[in-house]
Amino acid sequence: MKHLAFLLLLGLSVAACKKSSTTETTESTTTTTVSTAPETKSSAVQEYMQAYEQYLEEYKTAVKEKNSAKMQELGDRAQQLTERGKQAMAEATGDDLVKLQTFIKEKADEFVAISQGKVE
Repeated sequence: MKHLAFLLLLGLSVAACKKSSTTETTESTTTTTVSTAPETKSSAVQEYMQAYEQYLEEYKTAVKEKNSAKMQELGDRAQQLTERGKQAMAEATGDDLVKLQTFIKEKADEFVAISQGKVE
């Protein structure tokens, strides 16, 4: 499962780097979103899931705005998120591990949909 998380985040960084190189400046609005991450006993797992959700929201905005500068920044941040994911997977046990695996699967599907322009 550690490999799945690593591959997922690697895919995030590759997809972020492959996006259009068009430089377009737009104003970005910050929105506050309510976390849909399930509650866990492990603080590392909880923090990772929240960070990943925030990353996806920023990615969705960058894709929508075709903001290549933000896409590059997100590509760079994917590496840090990968390290946090490795730590979370190492600490997750029992129910937390199941929640983390389910969360990663759902968010991977969401990431693909965003990348394909199917999510607004």
